[in-house]
Amino acid sequence: MADNSESFATIEQITSRPNFSSDVEITVKNFRSLIGRYHLSESVKCQVRTEHGICGQKHQRGYVGVDGDGNEGLIGGICGDKYFSEHTHFIQE
Repeated sequence: MADNSESFATIEQITSRPNFSSDVEITVKNFRSLIGRYHLSESVKCQVRTEHGICGQKHQRGYVGVDGDGNEGLIGGICGDKYFSEHTHFIQE
């Protein structure tokens, strides 16, 4: 993400991306990379799956993440910090 990071201000900028899907579930195991950060005026649902299930918490800040299949989904800022803080590639991104 560092070299070509994108910044998103609207959900439409994210949902119009060809690889974005609201059905994608991002996990620590299937995480591949970050596209960029978002800071939205509206709340969107986090797509992180943990051992407790899909988060689904509404938030306005976070990351657009990519899974191992190239699908893009939303990683809420709190889940990013909580579940990915020890993921070396996430930190590097």
